[in-house]
Amino acid sequence: MRLRPLAKADVDELHPLWSSHEVRRYLWDNEVIDRQWTASLVAESLSLFAAHGYGLWGARHHDREELVGFGGFWYFHTPPKLELLYGIAPEHWNRGLATEIAQALVCYGFEELEFSEVWASMDASNVASTSVLKQAGLRFEGGLWLMG
Repeated sequence: MRLRPLAKADVDELHPLWSSHEVRRYLWDNEVIDRQWTASLVAESLSLFAAHGYGLWGARHHDREELVGFGGFWYFHTPPKLELLYGIAPEHWNRGLATEIAQALVCYGFEELEFSEVWASMDASNVASTSVLKQAGLRFEGGLWLMG
C-alpha cells in the first residue's frame, strides 16, 4: 500500500467510499454525508497536517491509482481524543489491507510523531476491526483500544 495525505483532488474518489453503506455504518454512524462535508473534512485534515504532521491519508495499491482505503489520526468523542482511524472499500475487505494501514500508522505515530500512546475506538459490531487492532498491537482497555 501507498499512503499519502488526502488532498482536495481526492474528494471525488473519497466521497463514494465514505458514503457507501458498508463504510458509513461504522465510520459515520450510518449518517449519509454529502460531498461538501467530505470536502470540509479533507480541508480540515490538510490543516491538521500543516499544524501537527497528522491527519488523514489515502491508501492505494503500489501498482494502481485507485483509492482503496484511508487512515490516519482524527479527533473523536467529547472531550476530543486523537485516535487511529482507518477504512477499506468493501470490495477490498478481507485482504489484510486495513491491518497494513493500521500498522503503518501506529509506526508513524510512535516513530515520526513521537506519540507516547495510540488510541482507537470502534463500533462493538465491527468484529473485523477487533482483529485489525489486535494485529496492529493495540489492547482493549477502559472501553478503548490502546498501545503505549
